[in-house]
Amino acid sequence: MCSTMLILPDFSKFQEKALEQLKVTEGKTVAVGQKMDLVFYTLQIGFFYMDFDLISKSIDKAKK
Repeated sequence: MCSTMLILPDFSKFQEKALEQLKVTEGKTVAVGQKMDLVFYTLQIGFFYMDFDLISKSIDKAKK
């Protein structure tokens, strides 16, 4: 019997890079609608990676 292992890349690096870029973009953004879009993108990243701390922070930020 041959067993194969599935080796997945470390996706946390992608999450960190994406969040860095969202913060840079947020600093350059003036319009309220675009800032809301960035918060929603952050929420999507949190849901994708099941990062509940990021999700709760994003929800709190969206409420403000």
